[in-house]
Amino acid sequence: MAHSLETRFPMMDRKLAEYVSCIPPGLRVKNFKRRNIQKLASRGLIPNAIIDRRKSGLEIPYSQWVLNRLKPLCEKYFSKKRVEQTEVLQWEAVERLWKVHLSGVKDHGRAIWCVLIFLIWHDMFIISRNYKSYLHIHT
Repeated sequence: MAHSLETRFPMMDRKLAEYVSCIPPGLRVKNFKRRNIQKLASRGLIPNAIIDRRKSGLEIPYSQWVLNRLKPLCEKYFSKKRVEQTEVLQWEAVERLWKVHLSGVKDHGRAIWCVLIFLIWHDMFIISRNYKSYLHIHT
């Protein structure tokens, strides 16, 4: 989760944590299967095929975003000046990643997304040091 967009709503608060800590461990985790209590509570309400299926993730369409709608933003932030200002990223590596993705030879959408978000963050908090004015300008 270090480089991704967190889209889940946290299912935790202090009272819930206190309540769950009183539940015997054998009910909380059974045979190393997660969500044991949720599954037990859902039986009879939700079809077993749904309860017993494997977890599946939701992948965000980074690749399409950066090739279409976010392409102008990527081109703005992937400039040599902006990349070198970070003193963390190497311009040649970012340029190569971007060009390979644009060519369609390999999908680097997720990596490009991470670099883009870092560069925007760097601009907002390190270069301009005024994220509120940045948000006002770019909304």
